[in-house]
Amino acid sequence: MRPVVQLRSSAGLYGADRMVLALDRHLPDAGQASLLACIDNHHLGHSPLHDEARRRQQKAKLLPSKGRLDPGAVSALRGLLRSSRAQCVHAHDPKSVVYAWLATRGLDCSCVATTHGWIETSAAMRLYNRIERALLKRYDAVVAVARPQIDDLVAAGVDRDRIHPIANGIELPERASQQERLLARRHFHCEPEDTVFAAIGRLAPEKNLSLLLRAMARVGSGAPIRLLIAGDGPEFGALALLVEALGLHSQVMMLGTLDDCAPVYAAMDVLALPSLSEGMPLVVLEALAAGKPVFATAVGEVPALLAHAPCSRLLPADEAVWAEEMRAAIGLRRDDGDARAHVGEFHSAPAMAARYAGLYRALRGESDVARAA
Repeated sequence: MRPVVQLRSSAGLYGADRMVLALDRHLPDAGQASLLACIDNHHLGHSPLHDEARRRQQKAKLLPSKGRLDPGAVSALRGLLRSSRAQCVHAHDPKSVVYAWLATRGLDCSCVATTHGWIETSAAMRLYNRIERALLKRYDAVVAVARPQIDDLVAAGVDRDRIHPIANGIELPERASQQERLLARRHFHCEPEDTVFAAIGRLAPEKNLSLLLRAMARVGSGAPIRLLIAGDGPEFGALALLVEALGLHSQVMMLGTLDDCAPVYAAMDVLALPSLSEGMPLVVLEALAAGKPVFATAVGEVPALLAHAPCSRLLPADEAVWAEEMRAAIGLRRDDGDARAHVGEFHSAPAMAARYAGLYRALRGESDVARAA
C-alpha cells in the first residue's frame, strides 16, 4: 500500500505535534500506511517532533532545513515522496503546506492539510497565514478540527466540498489513583488541601496566561490555591516576571517543558485555558479524559467539548470573573467522569485515525479527477 506522509515543522512538543504522533501511530490499524516526516527547526537545531517519535519508537524521517524556505529541504521531501511512492502528503502547519505544495509539482501525489488554528499575534504570523490560505485553495482536501474554521476557510476561497471536519483524538490515559494524585502533589510542593489549577501548552500571547495570573492575585496570597504552568515559549520570561511582580512566587510553579504531563493531570483539580484563540485543544481532551473539569474561554471547539462536561465552566476573558470562579472552586473536588466517557467514544486516537483513513481512501477513489490547478 502506498503510504501517506505526515509532514510537520515542529517548534516544540505541543498539541498539534502530539496529534500528529497519534495519527501516525494508529493509521496502520485503520488500514493505511503512514510515514512521518519532520522538517528540522533551524532555530532550535533539532526537531522536537522527530526526537519524540524516536523516543516512542515510531519511524520518522528528518528533513534538514537551513531557513524559512530551504530548496534543499523541498528537494529532500520530493525525493522521499518518490522513493516511498507516497499517495498523499499531509501537511500540518503553514511551512509544511508550502513545502508539500512545492515538492508535489508533477508527482502523482495528493495534498491534504489540517488547519490546527490560525494565530494572528504578529506581522510574521499574519504573513504565514496569508500564504497558507492562498495555497489551501489549491489543495485536494483541507481538514478543519473546529467548526468555526470552516467558515474561515470558505472566506479564504477554499471550496466547501474540499473541507472535511475531523475532530482531534488523543491517547486515552489511565485515571490516576488517589496515591498517584498525592505523590504528584507532593512532587509539585502542593498540600493535600490545596486547590490546584494547571495551564499546559505553548507559552504564547494567544494563550492569555497573564489574565490567569492577575486573577490569582485577586484571589489573594493567603488562599489555599496553587497554579502549575507547564510549557515553554516566547512568553516564558514575561510570565515569570509577572509572577514576581504580583507576589505569586509561593503559589505559582513554572515547570518549563515536560516530557510527560501525566503527573500534572494527576496533581491538578482544574485545567485553566483562558485563550484568545484555539482550534480543538488537546489539553482540554486530555483533562476531560482524566476526569478533571476545565475553566476556559469560549474559543474554537471548546464550547462544544465542555457541553459534555457538567463540572466545567466557560468564562469570559475577564480577570474579575476568573478570580470569582477560582475562589468559588477552593475546596471543591469535582469529577467530570461523564466527560471522560464522551472523549473515549468520540475523541480517541483510533477513532480519529479511522476518519482520516476514510478521507485518504476517498481521495484514492477520486484519482481520475484532475488535480486542482
